[in-house]
Amino acid sequence: MKILLISDTEERSLWDNWTGATAERLADVSLILSAGDLKAEYLEFLVTMLNVPLVYVRGNHDGMYDERPTEGCEDADGKVVEIECGSGSSKHKIRILGLGGLMRYNDEASDMYTERE
Repeated sequence: MKILLISDTEERSLWDNWTGATAERLADVSLILSAGDLKAEYLEFLVTMLNVPLVYVRGNHDGMYDERPTEGCEDADGKVVEIECGSGSSKHKIRILGLGGLMRYNDEASDMYTERE
């Protein structure tokens, strides 16, 4: 199983410069994992273009998901999700536990937590 792990920065070759070569290079990706701080539109674009499950957790700058949740993507923040990946005889289910955010270092961004929280 190949997993595309993304975080923090929208990659231009996946976002602005999508080509047939990009699709071919990523054809064997079975799952996309997002570790936060990416635009909802970017996640939706990738899940649409690759037609594979996308599971994400929120980063410390993802308060925007409260007003505009991602469509077609599975939020695993604070819970276990079960995803079916692959096709044909290589199809299987996996479980993912998501813990998003990070340790609080200021009061400006959302999704930051104290040790107690």
